[in-house]
Amino acid sequence: MTRAPSPIESGAVRSLSPLLLTIIVCALAAAGCRNDAHCTAEIKDGKGTYKGVAEGKKGQPNLDREAKRDACRQKCAADKAPMPDACAARCTVDIDAEKIGARVTCSDRQP
Repeated sequence: MTRAPSPIESGAVRSLSPLLLTIIVCALAAAGCRNDAHCTAEIKDGKGTYKGVAEGKKGQPNLDREAKRDACRQKCAADKAPMPDACAARCTVDIDAEKIGARVTCSDRQP
């Protein structure tokens, strides 16, 4: 009496292994490898709290700076600055020089 070959011996499982491995790798890559980042900046002064947001690709230079600039634009608008673009530029420089306190956080963007 002869026994039937097991699926491993017949090669059925070995031919599925590359396919299963490819499916698993693609599923993990789609779920965990996001290229997006999200930065927020918060400026507090005696008049209020101003929050700025910037979104872009992970590792993008100046993404945190864009969030600071967005918060500065809001602060300048609230202060009714006559030249808002110049005010925001000056504010951003002052944050970098630590003349204005700001908190900046960057993280991967959540789905």
